[in-house]
Amino acid sequence: MCVQPAYVMPSIRASANGLREQFSIRAVFIGSNDADYQHLRCIFRMMKWKLARVPALRPALRKATIEGTTHFFYKHVAGDNRGWIEALNAVRSLPHMPAFILTSRLADEQLWAEVLNRGGYDLLIQPYDSMEVTRVVEAARRHSLQQNVALSALAG
Repeated sequence: MCVQPAYVMPSIRASANGLREQFSIRAVFIGSNDADYQHLRCIFRMMKWKLARVPALRPALRKATIEGTTHFFYKHVAGDNRGWIEALNAVRSLPHMPAFILTSRLADEQLWAEVLNRGGYDLLIQPYDSMEVTRVVEAARRHSLQQNVALSALAG
């Protein structure tokens, strides 16, 4: 069940209310179409963000290249550390490098540290908390905006 956050930061509310032209949120969820994806999709709908489910890495990378995906969510499966690392490395090779967010039911400090050390943006614990998802997605959006401004200044 999707529950709207009791409080949404003003910058997030403004983003959801139409000031998204500069940087709209278009995310890809790599994984199965299960309850976790449905819950994440519900949170994205409330925020008026776009989330597409893609079953495998290669189609997700094609979609990201064509549509300019801003966030990648990869569902971690217990015991499969190669899958998310391969996905992260592939995402990091994209020209616009979307924020890579690993999701896991078995999240701990060690996995979180490994995600960050390898260049991922964050780790979200399942089941999803709508305030935490909103905070992480917005923080990744702001980080990307700052990177774009810095790159423009260097090029300009």
